[in-house]
Amino acid sequence: MVTKLVSAPVVALPAVKTKEQQLELALTSRQQTVEGARKGVLVAIERLMAGCGVSREAAIHTLLTQAKAGMLDPHLDMMLRAAHDGRGRKGLNGPYPSIRTIKGWRALEKEGHLAPKTAMTALLDVPEWAAAFLRLWQLPSKPNVTHSYEQFRREWAGSPEDLPSIHQVRRFIGKLGNVSRQTGRIGPREMKNIKPFVRRDISDLLPNDVWTADGHTFDAEVQHPFHGKPFRPEITAIIDVATRRIVGWSVGLAESSLAVLDAITHAVTREGVMAIFYVDNGSGYKNDLLRNESTGIMGRLGAEMHFAKPYNSQAKGAVERLHQSVFVRAARELQSYIGVDMDREAKLAQFKITRKAVKTGGTVNLISWPQFIEFINQRIADYNARPHSSLNGISPDMKLAEFIALGWEPHTLKPGEDAYLFRPQVERVIRRGEIQLYGNRYFSRELEEFHGEQLRIGYDVNDASRYGFMPTMAG
Repeated sequence: MVTKLVSAPVVALPAVKTKEQQLELALTSRQQTVEGARKGVLVAIERLMAGCGVSREAAIHTLLTQAKAGMLDPHLDMMLRAAHDGRGRKGLNGPYPSIRTIKGWRALEKEGHLAPKTAMTALLDVPEWAAAFLRLWQLPSKPNVTHSYEQFRREWAGSPEDLPSIHQVRRFIGKLGNVSRQTGRIGPREMKNIKPFVRRDISDLLPNDVWTADGHTFDAEVQHPFHGKPFRPEITAIIDVATRRIVGWSVGLAESSLAVLDAITHAVTREGVMAIFYVDNGSGYKNDLLRNESTGIMGRLGAEMHFAKPYNSQAKGAVERLHQSVFVRAARELQSYIGVDMDREAKLAQFKITRKAVKTGGTVNLISWPQFIEFINQRIADYNARPHSSLNGISPDMKLAEFIALGWEPHTLKPGEDAYLFRPQVERVIRRGEIQLYGNRYFSRELEEFHGEQLRIGYDVNDASRYGFMPTMAG
């Protein structure tokens, strides 16, 4: 990762943006104050003209004369002082604007630009030395300006009088936009957290249009189903984007393709078939068991599988937030919680207790595997029944009920179809009525006429004696 960051190109100088180039900024607090004061002064002048029947210039002259003599209303005097820009040429008016300046405000008000300009240039004038300095400063090691400037000064090949001061360098960096300033100093993953993004609209989605899934290592230890020792299981959850419901889940020893297959099986058999399955690029999803055109489950279901771009977990925000809303919250309820924010002393004490119990054959204070399954099932049910702000205060279960009331129906499997669909499949060549599969040999006289042909073999991962076969797409 470090090598990748170091080799990242320095930001192209012509593309460097200041904040002013990016967009017309809202008025600063000072600009708003001055603008309001100028409007107040112009209103006072209008009232003076109407009350005394004098010209605008006479009203302005009277106002300034009273101000200089200390005879003006204190509130109006403060307003007149605040309206003065004070950055121009110093004249005889002291803290007050001139008659000509106040007349100019009238013209600016008609144009809608009564606020003063900010004291900065509109465009960033990129100096010739900028590229050389940025090459030393825009590094993943994040050197400070002083350190980079010292190296920049040592490598300076121009004349000494052309060497910019460190203050000039700091001013140039200060004018860079916040994103351009970080280029090279942070990697593409962190850069995504500060760059603009597309907020997706899901208002037109129906249930089962898009499912998204992700694996999560549980933040508490439970008893291993085989030997009872402490371990952290991997939970794979599938969420329906339209309703935010958890439609399926599985739990295993690691995020594997079989765990994902189990979660899909759990979801499809209960909720119907999805149209799109949106997941990350992990090995648990990017494999032949799910993707193969002939033997993969996505093809058998008629569903499309789409992958999120690398370093783009924001695109799967619904399921990413799910981890915190359900599984991290559930883990905190257990005594064996070992999350990153757990008190270190308490975490170490719990670790010693469980390891001592394992070593001495004592009782481990962890929930059993069946208890864990029941525990997670209940927490998922609670989540689906809990009101969500993203659903305008209704629960995922209620959102699904709304769609059903409007006539939506899921596309479900036919009876017995799940046995064919959800068994993992591989392709094997038949030799004299026999199939060789993962060290086992199967024989059937029904395969006699298929000698030398390639068939798709469906098998039960939990029962090696059960298998089925069917012709390939070519056969």
